Amino acid sequence: MTFGRRGFFGYQVADSGEVYWFANQAEREEPDRDRLAAVPDRQWRDELLARHDRDHAPIAEILRSTTGPIGRWPIHDLPSLPRWHHGRVCLVGDAAHATSPHVGQGASLAMEDAVVLAKCLRDVPETGAAFAAFESLRRGRVERLVKAAQRTGNQKVPATALGRAARDVVLPLFLRLGVRANEPVYRYRVDWDEPIVEKARA
Repeated sequence: MTFGRRGFFGYQVADSGEVYWFANQAEREEPDRDRLAAVPDRQWRDELLARHDRDHAPIAEILRSTTGPIGRWPIHDLPSLPRWHHGRVCLVGDAAHATSPHVGQGASLAMEDAVVLAKCLRDVPETGAAFAAFESLRRGRVERLVKAAQRTGNQKVPATALGRAARDVVLPLFLRLGVRANEPVYRYRVDWDEPIVEKARA
């Protein structure tokens, strides 16, 4: 992960040698999807190379080696829904609480949802009550992480030179603090054996 001068860049190398990468950049206004789609991949790659021209060497090499299509999309959060269930239908994962990727918890939240929902259906006899118990157990954690992702995304690519300078000065401290602050996020586990019935009645 690189907090670059004009963009945030991340990549991972698979055992096969294939490289998966992404780039985030701040825009003053949301770009039009049709305009983004109309930009040829070669031109888009050249723009990314220019954006990261002063960042460390692997980024330019990765971009130059990219020969396939380059996806490009604005990032959105799903506004908080008033409820996640109605009748015999219950939403989980991104359908209920889509989040930006800035804390890397989207898939994790969906898997947590699946386990907690299974526990609720196992322990609470009536389906509607099981769905209500599921939502009451999950909503707090989910909405905290959605807000954390919004904050993190806003800090990754400040829009001004002053904002970038301030970010780079405080970044080492915030990274150390962030590890401690995010410990509850990554330490979270669903206890399969803990019964749900008492919580559903509360």
